[in-house]
Amino acid sequence: MITTTNPMTRPPRKRTGGRRATTRARGRTFALAVLFAASITLLGALALAGGFLPIRNAFAAPATITGKVDIVITNKQQAYYEGAVAQCEATIHLPDGTTQVAHGHCISGESYAVPLDGTYDYVGTLQADGTYDIVVHSEVSPGANSDAFLPGAMAGTQQMGGIRLHYKPKTTITFQKSSKDPSLTEGNGAYSLEGATYDIYDKATDEKVATITTDTQGSASCTLERDKDYYAVETKAPQGYALNNHRIEFHTAGDTGDVALTDHPARARLRVQKIDSCTGGSAQYGASPRGGRSSPSAPPPLPGGAKR
Repeated sequence: MITTTNPMTRPPRKRTGGRRATTRARGRTFALAVLFAASITLLGALALAGGFLPIRNAFAAPATITGKVDIVITNKQQAYYEGAVAQCEATIHLPDGTTQVAHGHCISGESYAVPLDGTYDYVGTLQADGTYDIVVHSEVSPGANSDAFLPGAMAGTQQMGGIRLHYKPKTTITFQKSSKDPSLTEGNGAYSLEGATYDIYDKATDEKVATITTDTQGSASCTLERDKDYYAVETKAPQGYALNNHRIEFHTAGDTGDVALTDHPARARLRVQKIDSCTGGSAQYGASPRGGRSSPSAPPPLPGGAKR
């Protein structure tokens, strides 16, 4: 038996949310899109501000530095004979080869003799403000005024301290000049890598910070601040080469770095024109230059003003 249902009496279907469910779903999708866009914007802002994203070649100051220091006691009379605290001028030789001059004083106490002027070891400890606190190990000195103490009253020789300095290691950059066309210039006396001059600029400020000149091997070097962008501009090309008018940009990182410098060799263009030996004018119509001999009245100049 076939059972049919009257569509007019069919029970109504249950609603599953209808427009309200669709609206809620669209609302959730929109909220997620806004949250995603906000996250991308925040990441970009942190990157620009140097937030938690790593910075290229960021410099981390060493916790301690060591080296040699030259000290000179600046108040000898008062320190030796009048009981004043000894003051010193210290020339500090830093690990990157640079020096700084600072001032300090004795830190060991009254029962210690004043050290002799001289060269001693030092240790610098990094402080919270970014400076280094330098302690000079001048206690190895026999004491400049040791004879002023009563027997058994001298406990030793003073250390010098109270010396603060800022230190950020430098980078030694080596520049190497080369030819864009070594097949033409190598072994050719008309070309030389010596004497190229470059000005070095701080890219952030366009301030000139150094000038270099290449040696016979095309090399030159200078000391620059670490973790910075610079550019070199050629101001004088070496013999036989064309001046390079473009910036050569580079970044400093680590103790040393290398920068390649290249120039195009200059070339001379020689034009040969045949003339009629009888008339001295242009070659006659139908004449052939075959077998002719060229005798220029003056040789063309060599590139870069080189002498023959």
